[in-house]
Amino acid sequence: MKKIISLLFVLFISKHASAFQFDYVDDVVITQPVHENLYISGGHVIINAPVYADLVIAGGVIEINDSVMKDILITGGSVTFNGYTKGSIRCLGARLHILKNIGGDLIVIGGNIVVEKETTIMGIVSINCSTLSFDGTAENDFSAKGSTIYFNGAAEKEIHITSQKINFNGEVSGNAVLAANEISLDSNSLFGSDVHFWNDKGSLDFGNSIKKGKANYDDSLALPYAHWYFLGRFSLITFFIYLGTIFLMIAIIQYLFGTVMKNAASKVLDAPLISFGTGILFFVLIPIIAVISFITVVGIPISIILLFCYFCVLLSTSIIASVVAANWFNNRSANKMRNWQIICVSFLIFLILKSLSSIDFFGWIIYLFAGSMSIGAIVRNIKWKKSIKAKQPL
Repeated sequence: MKKIISLLFVLFISKHASAFQFDYVDDVVITQPVHENLYISGGHVIINAPVYADLVIAGGVIEINDSVMKDILITGGSVTFNGYTKGSIRCLGARLHILKNIGGDLIVIGGNIVVEKETTIMGIVSINCSTLSFDGTAENDFSAKGSTIYFNGAAEKEIHITSQKINFNGEVSGNAVLAANEISLDSNSLFGSDVHFWNDKGSLDFGNSIKKGKANYDDSLALPYAHWYFLGRFSLITFFIYLGTIFLMIAIIQYLFGTVMKNAASKVLDAPLISFGTGILFFVLIPIIAVISFITVVGIPISIILLFCYFCVLLSTSIIASVVAANWFNNRSANKMRNWQIICVSFLIFLILKSLSSIDFFGWIIYLFAGSMSIGAIVRNIKWKKSIKAKQPL
């Protein structure tokens, strides 16, 4: 979704953080070429001109109809990609429709995903969704997890599909792993190497679809029978309860500590590296101080309080970072947002942080920088009063 609405993401996701453009309106249409990083948030966003750097969008309905030279990060209700990108696409959205080529990776967490036949994806494909219909070509490794997956395209390397139901009518050059309660193979299916599979029946008729290698039934691929695994009813209820709780916590923090968050955002802008260093020191020194305090009997209550506060901050770091990031954007914006708008933007940023943290190594680096800078900025914002000794009479 976004690389992002905040300096935290501008500094550490963008390769050229010093040059970017941000738009925030209900409806926005880009009709002129953009040569710097473009950050957009709106109800309906349409890109009808080339973007020569990174593109970061959060919106309800998103349409990309032109080329993007670098990476794309998207959060949206409905996303249509009808352009071309040399970079990667990372998307968190309810619906995603891809019609054109992607030069990098495609990483998606979403509901209903459609990849058309004309699409070629040169990087890896990693999709976690409810329903996927893939008719394109994956030039690198392909992995997908969902409730129902239709694979009608081509995978030039390995493929790994885990789903409740798989309908396979495509071609795979490398090894294939198929795990589902129900697997259907069309007569046009082709496998160029070994196939490891699992289904409820315990067997699957591959016919003449395996040109090289063999089929291997693998019990280790067996799926949990709970619907949780496939975004079923109970997992969705839990998921929405979780999101509702996060939204409520963001609202409480913004309403009770809005001024603190606003000032912390200013500290991030003023000295981001100092804020980051302060945050690292906070996460490292507080446990050490708590342990030292615990050694003395008098310091035990202090140690317990310190550890309790420390773990509360640790568990809510992503929420705090999201609120600080939204306030940073509000500080930079000419049109100031109301509290409820800041809360909504904070929630979007939280979703972005969580989705990025699922990316191995890179995601956690982003998570570390964002959290440390936010906490460090809050610590720097504390007014440390110096005690003044009374002058002794002569």
